[in-house]
Amino acid sequence: MEFAGLADDDAGRGRAAAGQFGTRYFPTIDTLLETDIDGVIICSANAEHARLTLDEAAHGKHILCDKAIATTVEDATRMIAACRENKVGIAFPCRFHLAARRLRQEIQAGKLGRVVAIRAANHGSVSPAGF
Repeated sequence: MEFAGLADDDAGRGRAAAGQFGTRYFPTIDTLLETDIDGVIICSANAEHARLTLDEAAHGKHILCDKAIATTVEDATRMIAACRENKVGIAFPCRFHLAARRLRQEIQAGKLGRVVAIRAANHGSVSPAGF
């Protein structure tokens, strides 16, 4: 997996982040979506998630969308439908799930020894077009 670039409408912040992570800066999401990337991670304000997801799905990009996935049920429904229609997956990170928090506590308490690798699965439901 390669971090192909990031888009940020704040050029200073975007360039600084791109430099920090050794990747390419794109001044708009459209310029990033025109590349041959397979997927995107949406880390914007929650109110922007629907707009970005609809645009990215239309470009055929798989999506990892930070929580909350949308600010309304209607937006979430449109987002899922757009991904299904464009045959791309949409998912969200589960880092605050109770099981993930408990695992973190166990690791920090030293109860698991030195962790060198983790293989995990999310057995939740996914859309038919999903990851």
